[in-house]
Amino acid sequence: MAESDRIDKVLWALRIFKTRTEATEACKGGKVKIGGVNAKHSRMVKSGETVEIRKGTILYTYRIIQAPEHRLGAKLVPDYAENLTPQSELDKLRTPVETFFLKRDRGSGRPTKKDRRAMEDAWEELTAGKDAEYAVAAALRVMEGCEYFNAGYGGYPDEHGIVLLDVGLMRGDGMFSSLMNARRMKYPSAVALKMMEERSFPISNVWTPELMTKLDAASD
Repeated sequence: MAESDRIDKVLWALRIFKTRTEATEACKGGKVKIGGVNAKHSRMVKSGETVEIRKGTILYTYRIIQAPEHRLGAKLVPDYAENLTPQSELDKLRTPVETFFLKRDRGSGRPTKKDRRAMEDAWEELTAGKDAEYAVAAALRVMEGCEYFNAGYGGYPDEHGIVLLDVGLMRGDGMFSSLMNARRMKYPSAVALKMMEERSFPISNVWTPELMTKLDAASD
């Protein structure tokens, strides 16, 4: 048993994040605090310290009992961290799906099966603690995979018979990624999300064979 360890490793070991990379990104994004202070991913967290983690709309609070040396099974987590999350925060997990769609156009009727699937996929990302861009991409993926939606699979070809697509994603902190004249992909939003995750591309890219080779897997 360890008295202290890096916060990114501890959050991963406690199953708060699925991967250590996600824990690191949460720290870099200012979503993890120790004692009320933003924590760098390399910050050592000690037994008895209180950690706050912002995941989607929910602010989780844990008191570290001991730092695990490896990733724990779910049943062992309470032996290493006490969940102090207020009930008011946990109640947000039961918020109806429709509440994050604030408005539907008058006369549009009830949500279709495709609309509901888009809402459910987006809400699943949010309740899993993902940021809003993942929810947006999840909803777009449903529409892009529909032959009746003018994007992705259902995109209209130009006069040369080629479907050219533009897509962009923007976060509240100003992070932005976009593609222009993209082709040969079913889910362009997935590629834009991949670009945002990697942060290794210019703010905007005109589609090229080199970029296609780099990100082709994201459109599968």
